Amino acid sequence: MMEAFIPDLSFSMIPSGSVIGTARYGEKVTIFDNIHTDRDIDPGQLPDYFRNYPLKMQFSVLTYCGRGSICIDAGLRRTTLQPGDFAIIPVGMIISDFRMSDDCRLIAVIHNTLENSVLEMPELTRALVGTFTTGMTNARISEPLRNLFISGCDRLRELMELEGFMLRNQAVDGEMRVLMAILIESMKRVDNVDGADTRPHQLVSKFAELVAIHYRRERGVRFYAEKLCVTPKYLGQIVKRLSGKNPLSMISEYVILEAKVLLKMRGTSIKQVSTELNFPNQSFFTKYFRKYSGMTPQEYRNS
Repeated sequence: MMEAFIPDLSFSMIPSGSVIGTARYGEKVTIFDNIHTDRDIDPGQLPDYFRNYPLKMQFSVLTYCGRGSICIDAGLRRTTLQPGDFAIIPVGMIISDFRMSDDCRLIAVIHNTLENSVLEMPELTRALVGTFTTGMTNARISEPLRNLFISGCDRLRELMELEGFMLRNQAVDGEMRVLMAILIESMKRVDNVDGADTRPHQLVSKFAELVAIHYRRERGVRFYAEKLCVTPKYLGQIVKRLSGKNPLSMISEYVILEAKVLLKMRGTSIKQVSTELNFPNQSFFTKYFRKYSGMTPQEYRNS
């Protein structure tokens, strides 16, 4: 196994109380913010793995910048958030760097989508589909909605910390949906889906989550279709209709993305990359990489 492999960052590794403004609700949601304080974030408070990149996210992160700036390298894309901007980093994304200005004020909502399905909203799936593997989705929240979003995050924290509330789980889910509705409105990329069948959108969302977990070992459509209890043909039709891509293309995008990140890391050979991604040999990996990227691994490394 290569020394420079990309480690997974799981939800359970997120600190629950050692960082300013952190609240956690079981294995479901963690919220971190310093939006209402005058205290800057001390990088020394963060665990070591938050300072050693790259990392592969096993959860989704919603990040809002209230002041200062945030620079995020996700996948093969760099995005800088300014005040009023937000980014949604999907599960399975590779983070190469995450930097904040000294005066940064932010809200980060970390949602364990591998365990919970609150984000299975057809509107959200339509807004995000096709971006699962290209990096993150980001936009700017309009002025009238910013205070509503911040107050929504405050309510979410209050609900997470409220003891003895029998319907707290449902209330947390409801508040998450309100926050996502604000972000979807800000993205301005959603068709009217009133009355639409939500099942196809949920299927695509679940498919993307499964690919993020298993793509290193499972690159065939049948595996995912069986996990989702549908036929490969039906899965292909739904994914193609909602994303414009076939399932194999979406699977290959995850593989090629990680391969490109690994190929750009110093001290890694093409053979090591091939082994890390569980290809039977370097020749097979080279053919696969060329088929889906249009160049050989060596050509990409030299580019």
